[in-house]
Amino acid sequence: MKKLSVLFALLSFVIFGNAQTSGGPDAFGYTWKNSLHTVSPPVYSWYDISVKGTLVVGLADDNVVGPFALTNGFRYYWYSPTQFWIGSNGYLSFNGDNISSPFPSMIPDPAGANNYIACLLSDLNFSGVGNPGKCYYYQTSDTLCVSFVDVPYWYSSAPTYTGQNSFQIILSTVDSSITFNYISTNLGLQTTLDNIGGIENVAGVIGLNPFTDVLPPSNYTIKFYYHQSPSFQSVDGGINWNDNEANGGIFIKKDAAPYPMIANVKNFGNTNLNMFLVKDTVFASNGTVVASGGAVAGPLAPNTDVTVNFSDSLVVTAAGRYTNVTYVTGIPGDIVPSNNKLQQEIVAVDTAAGLMTLEFTDGIANGTGLNWNGGNGGIAVYIEPPTYPVKINSSRFFITANTSGVGFYAVIYDDNGPNGTKGTVLDSVFVPPSGITINSYKTVSHLSKSIILNSGGVYLLWYMGGTGIALGRDTDPPISRRMIEVLGTGWAGYRDLLTEDFMLGLVVDYPWPRADFKAIMVQDPKINFRDLSSNDPTTWYWTFGDGDTSTTKDPIHDYIENGKYEVCLAVSNSYGSDTICDTIEIKKVIPTAYFTYNDSALPKISFRDESIGPPTSWQWNLADTVGPNVFIQNVTYTYKNNGIHNVCLTATNVNGSSAPYCEDINIYGIGLAEYILKELQIHPNPITDEAVITLPSTYNSEELSLITMNMLGAEVE
Repeated sequence: MKKLSVLFALLSFVIFGNAQTSGGPDAFGYTWKNSLHTVSPPVYSWYDISVKGTLVVGLADDNVVGPFALTNGFRYYWYSPTQFWIGSNGYLSFNGDNISSPFPSMIPDPAGANNYIACLLSDLNFSGVGNPGKCYYYQTSDTLCVSFVDVPYWYSSAPTYTGQNSFQIILSTVDSSITFNYISTNLGLQTTLDNIGGIENVAGVIGLNPFTDVLPPSNYTIKFYYHQSPSFQSVDGGINWNDNEANGGIFIKKDAAPYPMIANVKNFGNTNLNMFLVKDTVFASNGTVVASGGAVAGPLAPNTDVTVNFSDSLVVTAAGRYTNVTYVTGIPGDIVPSNNKLQQEIVAVDTAAGLMTLEFTDGIANGTGLNWNGGNGGIAVYIEPPTYPVKINSSRFFITANTSGVGFYAVIYDDNGPNGTKGTVLDSVFVPPSGITINSYKTVSHLSKSIILNSGGVYLLWYMGGTGIALGRDTDPPISRRMIEVLGTGWAGYRDLLTEDFMLGLVVDYPWPRADFKAIMVQDPKINFRDLSSNDPTTWYWTFGDGDTSTTKDPIHDYIENGKYEVCLAVSNSYGSDTICDTIEIKKVIPTAYFTYNDSALPKISFRDESIGPPTSWQWNLADTVGPNVFIQNVTYTYKNNGIHNVCLTATNVNGSSAPYCEDINIYGIGLAEYILKELQIHPNPITDEAVITLPSTYNSEELSLITMNMLGAEVE
């Protein structure tokens, strides 16, 4: 293999030795030469910044790091970028795009990423144990240098890298030149090569391409020369972004207040733009127009932008996916039509439904799923809910393959990292292969962590537990532009960000409790109530429909009467409250006998049944000597005998009979009853000329009459 590598390197040098040594001008006026040119070639001179430069942290496999400030500016084509990003695959970007395999076949190419400088744009790798690759950058008042040192190629076998390559990009503000230096290049064990070198402007329609799919030799230089008096006139106005600077998909409320529609338009050219029109149209998934409007922009100077507010606002009455299309019109001579129009995904969510699914796809997988070679990668998505506060209940992932029988990790990150990037890990759950069903969603609970969002959003990561597991892919527009590829520890915008989404999302709920309960009826009429409320209530208030209440979580309540009762549970926590009611039917109460009576017409008594249960039959024992027994609900009875009568009522229904309820009823006024004689006290006894008769205080003196008789029973006066 070593001989093969040497042969390949020699072959690359021969190709470069016999290839074109200069090129251009492009449409703007840039030209280039390499150090093999015979007339005034650029001299190879490595600029060592390994000691004084800043080590770039975070480069991995297929990712981009930044932005970094261009502190002294730099003229690039007709504009001056103020910041740059460093791509792990050997390039600088002025847009922050992640450029990954497969790499462009030519420069310029308006499709895909634009506005970059590619020194050795190829499948390089900073990841892997013991990887020697490093990157430094260094700025002075007139120079920016970015050096890639000992960076290997990605390789499919452990340790996932091979070869070593050291090269650098130097931007000079003195003459606006761009220099590529290659101190050493080596493919290692890699036997195929997909790479490109060159420069490309912001629209992707102008650029230079010194080499494609060949390895630059060691100790070699390519220099790009800026045209000091460019005559190129670029008329180019376009849409910069919709709604947010990432032009990323958003979630909004269904049936909510009108959502303001905005866009940012930019003069990408080098000539002034007069006033022009900007229009927007929002389409439902079936093609129906749900909103449209316009705005006027300009005049705009070169490389300036402005945010416009459209005349319309968005109100959606149905949950679903919508496409926001904006475009500019009325710019005569616009040379770059590709940036005149821009689409954005909008997902309307029914926030009144409680549980809300936040996902950018249509739920239907297209083609094969995604899995990374080596099994050490994943896909992440940024999700910002349409309302606050919300609690994350679960995440979900559509798995399309698992040929090796591995699991995956579901990880949620806060967006509290630098510039809104991933920060604190909020939850991480491993999903074993036994819990995965192919071609269906796997739901992963996060309730144990009580993740509540009051603002901002989170990053949801699907990370492979090994090789062969694949996540569902969605290529049906609209596309969210929210996908992030994760390789090892490196994060970057997904390489096909503009054309693909992946099937992962969150299920969220409001953090205040959702009231729910269960009535366990097995011991009717003693009912066990179980609180089933979600979202961690801290207080409970029960009403049982019979006038009783409880504040315990799981009360037990005894009903004393059959019937239907509306039971309500109100729960609350620090975020709010919720109430639910349900009707239960009590069927197994045995009556409790009870009665009242009216004795105002002695010896006639009216008895009224007041039993609860309710009873369906009654048995009265009126205790008038030996009876009578009566079997109706309410009884009116005229007593025949004075005295204390122990009246009892027994109430019965299908569940059984009550214990008798009894009361003593005092009947008097029927003659002079013996028991009343016993209550008379006569003083003195025996009687003399005068006597005092004493009666109980309860005796009705208004009905008292006194008759005096002699021993023969004759009435005397």
